[in-house]
Order: sequence, then C-alpha cells, then structure tokens
Amino acid sequence: MMAERITVFLDRSRQVICQSVIGPIDKAGSRELAAHTAAAAEGLMDRWNLRICLDARQTGKIHSKARREMMENLKREDVCKLALWGGNAYLRAAVHFIRYLEGGHKIRAFRTREEALAWLAE
Repeated sequence: MMAERITVFLDRSRQVICQSVIGPIDKAGSRELAAHTAAAAEGLMDRWNLRICLDARQTGKIHSKARREMMENLKREDVCKLALWGGNAYLRAAVHFIRYLEGGHKIRAFRTREEALAWLAE
C-alpha cells in the first residue's frame, strides 16, 4: 500500500528540504519521496549539503524494501542530515536502529519540529 500523500518542499531561508508523508511507505512511495526530494534539492545553494526534515506525525509503517532504499540514500555523499520528528515509538526505534547501522551521524529522531531544525542547523 502506497502513501496517501507525500509533500516535499525547500525551506529556502533555512536551506532545508521539508518532507511530510501521510500513510505507509512502500518501495514505490520511497522512490516517489526520493524523486520529489531531488527536485526540491535543485534550489539549494549548496547541493552537497542536503539536510532533510521529515514530519512523521502521520507516517505509517515503512516497509522493508522501502527501508533498504532509504538506507542506501543515506549513504549518498550529498546527504548530510535527516531529522525525523513527531513519529510514533515504532518509527523512533527504527531511526535509532538505522543510526546504529550507519554510524550514528546522519539521522536522528526528535519529538518536535523545533528540535529537529535546531539539530539540522548545527
């Protein structure tokens, strides 16, 4: 089952890609999210400083094939940081697991948007 809605835009003042996903993310949804993110990244002043803020308040289950694709995307050199905020306990646990697997410096989970944006600005 694919996400009901995927929204991606560039916050020009912060130079942060903002994402929102409503519903579960399958492989097709993961690819759609990546495509929208790449399009939004065209407006970044520094294309090698990709910082992403994902609003996960309404994100559903992330299917295993989508998780694998997301892990591969995190390995890209242009991806500096991914901050997920507002997700449920399952999503926060998944982020902590991914952090462990990838070395812990590119992805973090936060309870609020403000905390996520503060980390992205560091």
